[in-house]
Amino acid sequence: MQQFVEFPDILGEKIPSRKLEWLDDLYAQTNKVVVFTRFLQSANRLIAHYKTPYSITGETPQEKRLGMVNDFNAKDKGIMICTDAGKFGINLTGADTIVHFGYSYNPAVQSQREDRLHRIGQTKTVTVFRPYLMHSIDEGIRKVFLTRDASIVEFLDASHKMSVAKLSKKEFMKLVWGE
Repeated sequence: MQQFVEFPDILGEKIPSRKLEWLDDLYAQTNKVVVFTRFLQSANRLIAHYKTPYSITGETPQEKRLGMVNDFNAKDKGIMICTDAGKFGINLTGADTIVHFGYSYNPAVQSQREDRLHRIGQTKTVTVFRPYLMHSIDEGIRKVFLTRDASIVEFLDASHKMSVAKLSKKEFMKLVWGE
């Protein structure tokens, strides 16, 4: 269903992709964009649409990734298409825009994606876009994502408050032993 929102024509009908139209407009206005999608089929369609030599998927050989990333970072304009295959060590500081073409249910996944642009050596302000199609499965996944993200923030905030709270020995013993 998510892939249908990204590319409605996968059902064989000539239906334009609103997300792709939006991405075309964005890319025309920016220099360097990294687009993340969860699906290999969507990544392959984006790669073909933009005719970009820059893509990292599970099919990209490990030994080619660093050279491709370095070349992308050195160019003035470009678009890199990625699935979550890169995982660790990818430094995309040449880009100033990240697009989560499809939402993930897991806020940590999106944070990890964004961290690839926020590495040592980044000199640009990075803009993050999370487009979604209203009244579609995208909207439902976005709601789950936002709820989970808020829960993480709440937990971290409460953890910080507990770490700076001063407990007496008696209060600590009461917490431990419940007396």
